[in-house]
Order: sequence, then structure tokens, then C-alpha cells
Amino acid sequence: MTDNWVRRMVNSGNPTVGCFLGLGSPHVAELLAHAGYDWLVLETEHSAVDIAQVEHMMMAVQNTNTIPIVRVPTAEPIGIQRALDAGARGILVPMVRTAADVQAVVDCTRYPPDGKRGFGPLRASGYFRQGEEYFRTANDNLLVSIILETKEAVDNLAETSA
Repeated sequence: MTDNWVRRMVNSGNPTVGCFLGLGSPHVAELLAHAGYDWLVLETEHSAVDIAQVEHMMMAVQNTNTIPIVRVPTAEPIGIQRALDAGARGILVPMVRTAADVQAVVDCTRYPPDGKRGFGPLRASGYFRQGEEYFRTANDNLLVSIILETKEAVDNLAETSA
């Protein structure tokens, strides 16, 4: 897995610039990636874009410096893991409310012993040509972002960010 430079920038407090894309078009994804965006959020919560379209969109940005991030529809592990296995370099999870919700999201993005993610990154690992490297580096290379969008989440902010 190549270095997720956007994750490094975010973790060091440096700004990045990106764009949300809710159209299921690999051509538009490729155009935006070549336009120079640092990251591209592929919107699946508020669009009709499905995982097959997401995979094609990620293929379209693969040969650029743009990092593909998938905004999953829910915090359910299966949707998060499918996006990561298809090659997402980050996820954006909506409707997170509590510290337990945050931990559950992190757990399903991390391989054991740090989490509970099952190993099946077909596309993400180059169809297992880089399977060992992907397994070794994925935990430290994926950008995990959450959206706090309820009063409950705001009320739990101190516990959620701890």
C-alpha cells in the first residue's frame, strides 16, 4: 500500500483540499483527480452510487495523487469493510454519536490485534500481489473520519474525542 499522504497531512494539522462526488461517473472522478484535488470523497450516503460504481471511480483516480475516501451510508462494519477492500484509502462515517460508536468504526477498519477487520482486500491489495504489505501497513495508512451531526454527538464530544 502506498503512503496515504493526506492522512499524514491531516494528522500533522496541515490543510488539504478536496471535493465530494455524488455522481457515479468514473470520468468525473478522473477529471476531478486530474484537476489537482488532494482527496475525493465518493458519496454513497446521499446518492444512488453503489459499491461497483465506487470501485470504478477509484480505478479512475488510481494513477493520480488524489486519495479516494468513501462516505459510507452507515457505520455498519460490512459497508466500511467493503469500501476499504475495494480500495478506499479512507472512510467518512456519518451519524456517529458516542465513543462506543467511534471505537466500533475504528475496530472494523483495523486488522488484529488492533481491530476486528477480516482479511479480504481483493482490489486494495492488488489482487493479493501485495497482500502481505497491505496487511502490514493498512492499519497505519487508512484515514478514518467521522461526522458528528446530532445533538447527542455534540453532547458526547468530550468522550468521543478522548
